[in-house]
This record gives sequence, C-alpha cells and structure tokens, in this order.
Amino acid sequence: MKKFVLSSLFILSLAVVFGGYFFVHSRLPQYEGKLNLKGLTGVVTVTRDEWGVPHIEAENEKDLQRALGFVMAGDRLFQMDLLRRIVNGQLSEIFGKSTVEFDILLRKLRLRKHMDEVWKKKRHTFEPKMVELMEAFLEGVHSYMETQPLPLEFTLLNYRPRPFSPQEAMGISGYLALSFAEALITDPLYTDLKDELPKEILDLMWVREKNDINAIIQPALKSSELYKENKKKGYTYQSWYRNFIKAHNFFRDYLSLFHGSNSWVLAPSKTLSGAPILANDPHVAFSSPGIWYEAHLKSPQYEIYGHFIPLVPFPAMGHNRERGWAVTMSEMDDLDLYEEVINENGQVLYKNTWVDLKKEREEITIRAAKNIEVDIIQTPHGPLIDDSKYGVKGKHLAIKWSYHHPDNDIATAFYKLSRTKKLSDLNEALKYGATPGLNISWVDTK
Repeated sequence: MKKFVLSSLFILSLAVVFGGYFFVHSRLPQYEGKLNLKGLTGVVTVTRDEWGVPHIEAENEKDLQRALGFVMAGDRLFQMDLLRRIVNGQLSEIFGKSTVEFDILLRKLRLRKHMDEVWKKKRHTFEPKMVELMEAFLEGVHSYMETQPLPLEFTLLNYRPRPFSPQEAMGISGYLALSFAEALITDPLYTDLKDELPKEILDLMWVREKNDINAIIQPALKSSELYKENKKKGYTYQSWYRNFIKAHNFFRDYLSLFHGSNSWVLAPSKTLSGAPILANDPHVAFSSPGIWYEAHLKSPQYEIYGHFIPLVPFPAMGHNRERGWAVTMSEMDDLDLYEEVINENGQVLYKNTWVDLKKEREEITIRAAKNIEVDIIQTPHGPLIDDSKYGVKGKHLAIKWSYHHPDNDIATAFYKLSRTKKLSDLNEALKYGATPGLNISWVDTK
C-alpha cells in the first residue's frame, strides 16, 4: 500500500509539472506559421532575429502598423495594460487596496483627463495619416486580444483587458514626464526645510566651495547636538514629500521609471569611415520586461528600426540608412507648486481676484473592496493635490506643469520625429511637444 501511495504521488506530481508547463506555454504568442490578421490589405511577413526582435515587412504603412500592434501585444500586452492603468489611475481595479493611494495621486495629476482634452481640441487638426496609423496599430492590438491566448498574468489576476484608446497611448507621455519631475520632490522639500528648520541646521546641508554652492551633502544631522536641541523645540520634518517618494519608489520597483541616460555624437571628421556616429545609452531602470520594445518596420514607403514605448505606435528612438536619432532625459524644471488661498465659497485667489474652482468627481474601483470617490479640483495654475497623502495638511498645493499645456501634442511630435529627413524637419517635429523634457541627438548621411 505504501509503495502504491508513493507511486500515485509521483505520477500526480509529474502530471502537475507537465500540466503547468503546457499551460504556461499555451499562453505564449505564436512565433511560426501563418495567421489571418483582420484588416490587412496585403501580405505581411514577420521574422524574428536571434534576440527575438521582430522584423516586419508589408506592402503599405497601415499594414505595418496593424502587424506591429498585433506582435507588440503578443510580447507585451500585460505591460501595455499596466502603463494604461497608470495613465488612468486604475491600478486598484486589479491590485486592490494596496495601490489606492497611487490611484488617487494619478487621478489628481490628470494624466488621462488632459489627453482627453487634447484629443477633443486637436483631433480635427491632426494629420489624417497619423490618426489612420494610430488606429491601425490599435486594431492590431485588439485583434490579438480577440483571437489569441492572453498572457499568463491575466489568468493569474483573473481579468480580461479592455480595448485601448489613442488618448491612453498619448497619456503615457505624462508618466514619462512624472518620472522626470524631480521638482515635485525637491521644491517642496526645500520649502519645508526652510519653514521647519533653523538656519544653523540648513547651513550644515550645503557645501560652499569655490564657485559651486549648490552641491548637497548628507551630514549626520541626527547625531548632532544642534539637531537634538531643535527637535525638543518642536522642529519636525513634514512627511508628505516622503510619501511622494514612496509613490516614486513604487513605480520604480514594480512598474519601472524612465530616468537617466546619456548620448554621444561624433562628427564625420572624427571617424575613420567619414560618416557620423551616434551612440545612445538610455539607462532606465532594469525591469522584466524592459521598458523599450524594439522592432524593425519596412515597406516601400517607410523604414525604421525603432525603440518603442509599449502601447505607443511611433518610436521614441530610431534609425534607418539615412538618419538616426536618440533621446536622453533633460533634467529641466518644468513644474512649479503654488500654495493657493481658497475661501469658504470654493473660490481661489488668482491675480488678486476670486476665481471659481473647477471640480470633477471620479470613482476609483477597488478590487475586493468598496469603491471610493475622489474630487479632482483645478485652479488657474493647475490641479490641486489636496486630500491625498501627497498634499500638505492645512495647505492647498496646486501643480503648474508643462504636461498640462493645452498644446502639448506629444503624439504629433513622435510621429513627425519618426519621419524626419533633414535637420529642419527635426526642429519642426519637436515644437509640438512640451513635455517630457528630452534632449535629442541626431545624425544623418549628410
């Protein structure tokens, strides 16, 4: 009997192992064979190289974009859905209470709402071909969702992703900009320290050597007698900016941030080949999967080897036989915080005049818990972050951010950037985008 039980357990274990193996592999995309992709007007071939990068060839650009959307969804659909949920402030729909505070912050920052407004305002002025290609890309994504097995993460979390919208793809630029928004941490921190600490302690933080007066050191303040003495007097650190750092670290550790990079360009006179060389290192944080999606697109009218952000149909970096460009993070200060004065009538003081606040109420769906409602309030400067862990008790802080500029048309900027042919085209493309702050490195055969 004992031998029989052991044999049965062994067989059962093998069944579980092999069953799990085949189930996981059944969730993988199809890499070989033929598929009928809805909407295609011609033959499209997808070849993967030794690193798994798809090389897509089609007879026209719309078919290229449909195939790109289909292939990208097969490789990165769950990542695309996570990025969309950051834009919408909908992480709690799948993660529950643990992400509610982040959803509140993301809603108040209006990442999605702003792009809805841009789409409504500028949709009729967008280049028709750009809109057609965006729609073709999303058709490819949705075709994958409708006809192919969903990645394993959706099974584990027991949900199906909803269709995607162009506004959600555009809103990812807000997450990039948020990754770069160091002023959201540093400006309040400096103000808070100035308000809470005496000059003697602040002076310990600053190095004044030669002409460099802005470098910050990390002194052992807690061990100093001056620190202990002033703590007894009631000088304390506000905690709200630490909570923002907590949100920043959550995005970094679980969802990946776009932060840090460098780039080199060599002129033709400096190279043995007589051609310019561009080398780029966008060293964003490691994540699995990585934040960039590589793909090579080729048709008779258009060719690019691009580095795409998942869900975005136009590459942020790319090259072909005529030109190449790359991006690095520009640590510019494109954000200010305003301490607002608000009266009992729901008005804010703006340029010595009382102005009505704009209010919207949104519902946040929380998995396995009761939904909550949050007020999204805007001042003439920008949205308030009150009533979140990232506001300051007793103060009303509004964010004035270039992301919210009414003409921040990042979709057109990326679209035109991927179709530049000469340097003047580059300048034309870049004028459409207000944020995220990027440095552009460029070379061409001329």
